Amino acid sequence: MEELKPGQILLWNDFETPDDPNSGIKPFWFLFLGDTGVIQSPLWLFFAKATTQLHYYGFGGSRSTNIVYRFSDYLSYGFTQECLVDFSYPPIEKEVSQYEIKSKVARLS
Repeated sequence: MEELKPGQILLWNDFETPDDPNSGIKPFWFLFLGDTGVIQSPLWLFFAKATTQLHYYGFGGSRSTNIVYRFSDYLSYGFTQECLVDFSYPPIEKEVSQYEIKSKVARLS
């Protein structure tokens, strides 16, 4: 099994966003930040969620002063459109028993 590496971009196909339970389960792009490794069982993974809602981050936008990384060359990272990761929000934590990586898609359980 291939391991996730910090900085790897992946698509989580069936992610339920904790900040908006009404949005339903849908695919989201993530930047993998790291995991608890051998120090904890079960394994915890940490992600930063990517967003394509760039208008919030422009001049005068409600998130214009947030700390972000913009993927302007989005195609070279595997994204389908320009996006960014907002580091002003805490990372998403996910407890998993195992995961499987198929190209850029990680299946978590």
